Amino acid sequence: MTLLLAALREMRATRTKQEAISYIQAQGWFDLRPEDWKPLDSQAEPRWHTMIAWARMDCVHRDLMFHHDENDHWEITRKGLDKFEQLRSRFSREELDVRRCYLWSCAFKKFMNPTYEPSERDHTRPDDIVFD
Repeated sequence: MTLLLAALREMRATRTKQEAISYIQAQGWFDLRPEDWKPLDSQAEPRWHTMIAWARMDCVHRDLMFHHDENDHWEITRKGLDKFEQLRSRFSREELDVRRCYLWSCAFKKFMNPTYEPSERDHTRPDDIVFD
C-alpha cells in the first residue's frame, strides 16, 4: 500500500492502474524477483501487478484512495496523502525501520528515509513467501 500511495502522491492527479504500475517499475521501487513476473494461478498478469491491485482495494476500504465508479481511475484521497506523509515522516525519523520492508527496493527505502544505506541488517524476503 505504501508503494502505491507514494506513486500516486508523486504522479499527482487521477491515474490508471497501468500508469501507477509503470511509475513504480520506472522508479525501481518494488524489489522485483523473477517469480514476481509469473502470474498467480487465477490471473494473467504478473503477480506483482496483482499485488498492487490488492493494495488498491485495501486503500479504497481504508478511504486512502477514492472508489471511482468509472473503471481504472486510481486517485489518492486527502486522508491517503496525510497517511503517507505520516508514514514517511516516521520512517525518516527511524521510528519505523525501512530495513524490515523486504518488498521495497533500496531506492524506495532511500525515498522513505534519505539516510538509509543498504547493509546486512536489511531483512530479506523469505524464500517460502506465498502470494497465491
